[in-house]
Amino acid sequence: MMTGKTIEFERKIKPETLSDVKIIVDESTFAGRFRQDDTYYDNIDAGYLLLSRGCWLRVRKETDRKGKHISSFGLKVPRDGCLGRLSAYEELSSLDAHGALAIRWHLGISKHAPLSGRLLCFYGYAPVVRFQTVRDVYRIAGDPTFTLCVDRTIGCPVRKDGARFTYEVIEVEKIVHTTGMVRMAEKMVLQFLDKKAARGARFTNAVGGKVAQYLKFYEPELYKKFFLQHIG
Repeated sequence: MMTGKTIEFERKIKPETLSDVKIIVDESTFAGRFRQDDTYYDNIDAGYLLLSRGCWLRVRKETDRKGKHISSFGLKVPRDGCLGRLSAYEELSSLDAHGALAIRWHLGISKHAPLSGRLLCFYGYAPVVRFQTVRDVYRIAGDPTFTLCVDRTIGCPVRKDGARFTYEVIEVEKIVHTTGMVRMAEKMVLQFLDKKAARGARFTNAVGGKVAQYLKFYEPELYKKFFLQHIG
């Protein structure tokens, strides 16, 4: 888990079968299984202030396989001005003092106020998306900044027609700390995917993110407004 200000380059892919998953994670080191309870907030009265800017404000409660609990606030800000299938974000975390201060600045919250769900509500932010994810993390070549995250959503609400949202993808993610390293990160991720494809892994490339797909499933009009023109 990264803290403070980082830049995250990632590609989300959807393997066709379990055998393809095995090819993709082969030669990587298993780093642990985590259960994540994520709630995304936005200022609805302000016309979905964050979504309209391609930003994500998340409160995450995470539990590892040893039962350790970690709660944090996170804000992702796009680096390339696009929505949906973003390749690069500036990622801020409340687990770091600089990140916590930067989150308050982006949200227009007093720098002295402790971050909390109650504080977000006071400033007009409300929950818009919530889901749980089981995440298996793998390190590529022993590099803690180069990871595979095998994600599977659980416990999503049942839609009126009886259907339930599911999302199963692998995130190939490289973390860097300066803008000048983003192209290098992109190259590393694409080379990794090319290598796995050459070894026979079959997968759909550039899959949309969890929040976008969640809204497409439960709130199609909201999805059309903020995502359709960018990711189809």
